[in-house]
Amino acid sequence: MICPVCSSQNTEKINTYTTEGYSFYRCVDCDVIFTHPMKAGTKEWYEAHNFYTPLAAPKDNHPWYEEEFIKDSVNGGRGKILNIGCGYNTFLVKLQDKGYDVTAIDINENIVEFSHSKLGIEKVYNTRIEDFIAGYKSEKFDVIIFFELLEHLEEPGNFLRSLRKILKKGGFIVFSVPNRKRFRPQAHWADYPPHHLTRWSRESVINNLKKSGFQVVKSIISPISAEQIMYASGIYFGTLYLEKKRDKNILFKVLYKFLYRFRVIFYNIIAILLRAANIFKEKGTFIYTVGKLVGKDG
Repeated sequence: MICPVCSSQNTEKINTYTTEGYSFYRCVDCDVIFTHPMKAGTKEWYEAHNFYTPLAAPKDNHPWYEEEFIKDSVNGGRGKILNIGCGYNTFLVKLQDKGYDVTAIDINENIVEFSHSKLGIEKVYNTRIEDFIAGYKSEKFDVIIFFELLEHLEEPGNFLRSLRKILKKGGFIVFSVPNRKRFRPQAHWADYPPHHLTRWSRESVINNLKKSGFQVVKSIISPISAEQIMYASGIYFGTLYLEKKRDKNILFKVLYKFLYRFRVIFYNIIAILLRAANIFKEKGTFIYTVGKLVGKDG
């Protein structure tokens, strides 16, 4: 089986993940895990899935990797930036406010309409990245970002290499992927095809970035979060039972609210202690990476 990222034939079948109709392989050379067949969800599949349902109002809370990018101010927080797979939130507005000249694309028609009508973003297009690159005639970008996208693609290696065509020499790509070493990734529906086709470690990210002609500027794993611990442990202090009863009895309702708040506080304390003690530092949910184009562009 040929690796869809680095094209190596040095691969091995694994049983880390199992799902009907797909097999899973690990590339010995670059450490990425991939599915066979590499068949992604269609445009219609994504638009119909309730996970991607349009929101009535933009989300103001941003994922860790978006906040990390704003803090980094890549390329000095200026220049032409392309956001591939822009999603439903106010991040595009934050990029404009930061000083970037923003262009965005997404295969989801609803997201593009949302970005136009709700956010007022002018240059946002409903297109595939392959078609965008083929028809792009303007000045090359200083920064290209794609958060939580690479794991969805049928040809992630070709995608990484194709970005050179629209990126300036010395320009940056910034992206995130789910960390396959996080707590129990195999238990989450989203980590299976046709949603996710590849599984990434920090090592596989770095290996393939170098193979694609980029210098690794930064690659970090997100810190352990309260939500992650709560999901991984499955400890709910009885709140699952109370949730079923809360609308039938005022006492249950009050008790549920109290225990839910206690649960949130408890897991936040645990997360803070684990981060302070530098425990499970490789178990964070996301891998955030900055790469710089070296050599010739295009």
